[in-house]
Amino acid sequence: MATFRSVSEIPVVTGRPFCAVPLSERYPVPRSTRLAPPRVDDIPPRVYNGSMELATQKREEIVVRLRRVEGQLRGIQRMLDEGRDCADVVTQFAAAERALEQAAFKFFGATMAQCAEDPDGAALAGYTAEKLERMFLRLA
Repeated sequence: MATFRSVSEIPVVTGRPFCAVPLSERYPVPRSTRLAPPRVDDIPPRVYNGSMELATQKREEIVVRLRRVEGQLRGIQRMLDEGRDCADVVTQFAAAERALEQAAFKFFGATMAQCAEDPDGAALAGYTAEKLERMFLRLA
């Protein structure tokens, strides 16, 4: 097994960060000794149907944030029904928008952390560096 003395010695494979590259690309094995491709039964339990399941605690935190947003939206509807001042309603719209954005970034951050912890599972689920970048840009 190769050892590296510094970070600069770690190879970069096709422009992707080393941690996002599957092991088969990091350390190529001669064709004669390659193993068969992984079967569906061999996929790690966190990967299911091309998606990665979040840890229960992270998922619950995100759901709590979404429930707060839901409450804010109901409050805005009530304010509109009551004919409240425009400035108050716009303030609540802005707050709800920020809260939803924070929930989205929290979700994306949890996904990124999970991909970093299990890059092979992320690759099996189809989470390439390019796909993650496109997802981030949709949020930003």
